[in-house]
Amino acid sequence: MQETNQILCKSLDCSHNLTHLRVRTCSKDVLGVTPEAWKSCAKSGETRLSVPLVEDIIDKQSVPNARTHFSEDVEKWMIEHGFIKESKFVSLVRNWYDASDTPGISACDRVDKLLAFRKFLLEDVDFSSFPPNTRYFKGLPCVTFEGILIDIDTKIQMHALTSAYNIRAVGSLAAESMVGILQAMYPNPQVSIKARDVPGLMSTAVEIMTCKSNQNR
Repeated sequence: MQETNQILCKSLDCSHNLTHLRVRTCSKDVLGVTPEAWKSCAKSGETRLSVPLVEDIIDKQSVPNARTHFSEDVEKWMIEHGFIKESKFVSLVRNWYDASDTPGISACDRVDKLLAFRKFLLEDVDFSSFPPNTRYFKGLPCVTFEGILIDIDTKIQMHALTSAYNIRAVGSLAAESMVGILQAMYPNPQVSIKARDVPGLMSTAVEIMTCKSNQNR
């Protein structure tokens, strides 16, 4: 960052990327996999994956639903029924998200899982080709594709920048939660916050959080 002469690491929260992958694989051919694998699995009734989760894509922003979509039992079902590419994709996505969210995993295992998904995403991608990719990379929206890669790279780079860090601390969710709190405090929650009102809202929010964090209050 030029103003502070410090490195500024950026990351798009992995939970958003996970739910985007679920929605995309329910409706479109993407990254070499087809939604028919998940639809067939849901219709079989042999896993926790249900038809409404796949065909109606209910609760698109739900992480638990996305975890079910990329769960181990879905992967095993796909292997047993010949959806090999899709089963590999399910495994890669699940391992990538586990590396970004699950506690108790060693740093080496986390990096291995992150790199495996990164390698899969960049396979056969030629950034020197013309015309360049614009909105999509292999059927995946550019925002999601680049967001996942940025998140992976940032989490790997953090190991070199710090001695240790909380894997869940890397992401945009904390900032989004803060904006949500400020919006809820705004006199008219239906109207977007004006820039001139942010300092006053921030001071109120900080005062409230300071009081909540005081054990002797």
